[in-house]
Amino acid sequence: MSFMALTTVVSTTCFAANMTHFFQPLDLTVNGCAKQRMRKKFVMFYSNAVKEQLHSGKQLEDIEVDFRLSVLKPLHAQWLVELFNFFSSTRGKEVIARGWKKSEILGPTNCSLQMRNPIGLEL
Repeated sequence: MSFMALTTVVSTTCFAANMTHFFQPLDLTVNGCAKQRMRKKFVMFYSNAVKEQLHSGKQLEDIEVDFRLSVLKPLHAQWLVELFNFFSSTRGKEVIARGWKKSEILGPTNCSLQMRNPIGLEL
């Protein structure tokens, strides 16, 4: 593709600085979903640690949850792999596609992706 042909498909638009989040597909759906899933994993980790200590007979005021990096890093890595697997699934791809549709970067919501599509998004 020549440089001239490439520049013919580019258009610029000016909009207020506080409006950029409307044009960020990941901000519209993916980031919120990822944060929610990671938060849920942490809450489950924390509540299970507290529950185990309560069941072992510890008093509530004596409970301590281990937040050392040597404990959290492997868990976080596992959670990230699970998050990747989710976004690679059909449901996860729907979340990603919804962000592109909401941003309308590719045109109206009935648009189709006209670029390399490595994970098979259906827009």
